[in-house]
Amino acid sequence: MPACPPASVQFCDVTPNDPLFWNESYWTYPLLSTQDIPESDQNLEYSLIDATVTDIQYELFLDLNSDFIVETVVQSAALPAPNTIIFSNIAGGGVARAFDERAVPEDQKFGFAIEKVVSGDTITARVRWNTTLAPTAYVLPQLPYGLHRIEWIVSYSNGTTQRCVQDFVVTDCKKPTVVCLNGLSVNIMQTGFINLWAADFLQYTEDNTTPGNLLNIGVVRAEESTGTFPTDGNGNPRTEVVFYCDDADPDPELVELWCIDKFGNADFCQIYVTITDIFNTCPVDTGGWAKIQIRRWCDDAFVGNVNTGLGSGGTVYMDSLGMPRGLIYPISPAMLANGTVPVIPVKEDDPLNGVDIFDLQAIVKHILGLEPLANPYQILAADANKSGSITSFDLVELRKLIVGLYSQLPNNTSWRFIDGFLVIPDPSNPFGGTNGNATNGFLIAPDTIFFDYVALKVGDVTCDGIPGLQNPEAEDRNAPYVFEYEDVLMQTGETREITLRFSEAINWNALQMSLGLDPALAVLEAWESDLPASEMTLYSPDQHALNMVWSAVSDRRFAVGENFLRLRLRALAPLRLSEALRLSGARFQSFALDQAGESRKLDLSPLNTSDQTAAPFVVPNPVAGGSDAVIRYQASAPETIQLNLYDAAGRLCFRQVFQLEAGAQQLRIPASAMPQSGVYFWHLNDAGGILVRGQ
Repeated sequence: MPACPPASVQFCDVTPNDPLFWNESYWTYPLLSTQDIPESDQNLEYSLIDATVTDIQYELFLDLNSDFIVETVVQSAALPAPNTIIFSNIAGGGVARAFDERAVPEDQKFGFAIEKVVSGDTITARVRWNTTLAPTAYVLPQLPYGLHRIEWIVSYSNGTTQRCVQDFVVTDCKKPTVVCLNGLSVNIMQTGFINLWAADFLQYTEDNTTPGNLLNIGVVRAEESTGTFPTDGNGNPRTEVVFYCDDADPDPELVELWCIDKFGNADFCQIYVTITDIFNTCPVDTGGWAKIQIRRWCDDAFVGNVNTGLGSGGTVYMDSLGMPRGLIYPISPAMLANGTVPVIPVKEDDPLNGVDIFDLQAIVKHILGLEPLANPYQILAADANKSGSITSFDLVELRKLIVGLYSQLPNNTSWRFIDGFLVIPDPSNPFGGTNGNATNGFLIAPDTIFFDYVALKVGDVTCDGIPGLQNPEAEDRNAPYVFEYEDVLMQTGETREITLRFSEAINWNALQMSLGLDPALAVLEAWESDLPASEMTLYSPDQHALNMVWSAVSDRRFAVGENFLRLRLRALAPLRLSEALRLSGARFQSFALDQAGESRKLDLSPLNTSDQTAAPFVVPNPVAGGSDAVIRYQASAPETIQLNLYDAAGRLCFRQVFQLEAGAQQLRIPASAMPQSGVYFWHLNDAGGILVRGQ
């Protein structure tokens, strides 16, 4: 038989969206937050040179609700009425919807059609639109953006048929237009620098499909440009550039202003900025500097990402060993003349950094007088509610922070900064006079003011956090401790109570655990534990996660098989529980402390049931950055299947055909197919789902 067309193709659109097609209240396009689906005229056709071909028909499968799964089919052998498409009719039924909003008579409204052309032994079939008024006047159809599929059905004179399948994506490929203002000239502020924002450089920007309010703009100094849309470490647009005294000279600075649309198309323009110092703010030569030293209380580690009254930038300066000790800022001669410059450090990122059950147990022992906290800054770090004392209320606040009831402590900051020159008269009670976090510093040279701060991370009394960075993973000191549960099978809508039990006897006095459910497979409806409510905090941020922190005054003995936690789950799809339940680690690592104060990671162990029938499709979600994704599939008989993976803009990232034997299968998607973190969509035969690639 003749070869089929390519298995997949991407159609790039560069035309403006036409509001007269696919624009009704019942249509939706979430990427652009609109009911007007963008569209593009596309030529779908199939030609064969074969005298034995008697007919060609098509079945056009469309994704009209933008979930990356086709739900609507147009069959050329049974075409719908003009200006009509039967939405969501693949499984039967469906709803009649219009797509042509032109102000013309009904007999001039477009409808789907098939055009066939025979020339000698060549037969060509095309997907077209026509009207009742002119049924032979065929035009290219305006197909909506999305991931679609067409199947050509070829009939032969010997009675056989052949199906040729082609996936295709209709998407926007046009870069947005971004126009910079003419050259700018700005003056250095008295602080010794000036911040300019992306909007300061913009004359206008526009795009063919993405509305102006959804276009993102970013700005970067040309020497820092990577040739792509500028983002920060969290993937957010860089919207600010900073110029310092060193930039104040006759030579202008070159800046790139970028614009990116919702489909990832980006372009930029360039602008020159002249930096002036008309008020003589900038010091001459090396004069006029502020040195700010910020060191952690426990190890003198340099603390980064600190904002100050002088700004959030600055140049890092080193000690005699070449280690970072702080920041250097240019300041004005006027500030130097006064002899003092008030500075207030602020650092509010990652309140959970270094805070875990090790800290809770250290605070418990301090309250009971068993092992008092020895360092005054350690005591200040334990005062979570900033009440000026250490009580059980601080434990409650920190438990709420760990499980996620708090995104940050309501009565405290993430970090506190104490004047490094402050003398604490009573180290066992350091609260008097230490609540302020501003200092005026002092002159260490005619042109330099020096500031010294002691930094402490609130809640981190064991000092195991990372200054300025993310929460570190708990140390793996022993083999994991295992909770057992029955690995049951569940059908869609079924509710089960699941019990986590101890697999061995142990003495514990603290635990933190984060459970997660695959959001495509199950939801959490209720939970219950026999541990005292006064010692624990449980919190479910959504129906797919449960965070737990427990800390006790004394050790507790748990017996083999003893119930620890009961969960009530409801299945959203056929599943085996072990495919849906996991220790997530999304917020923190799960581990416990034994009577010796040693940590032990936690793990889950499913106990097999007698029924070995597997759920048909299961995929871990999210997928860790750098890891392959595995879709588990149960084949009832030998078969050939095709797996496709698409990114959020509908671009094909991966395709593979699998020849399967009967039984349980693992279909692997390599990490290289998901180069960026974010949402991906997989499609396998007539099923599909979502993958989320983490950092």
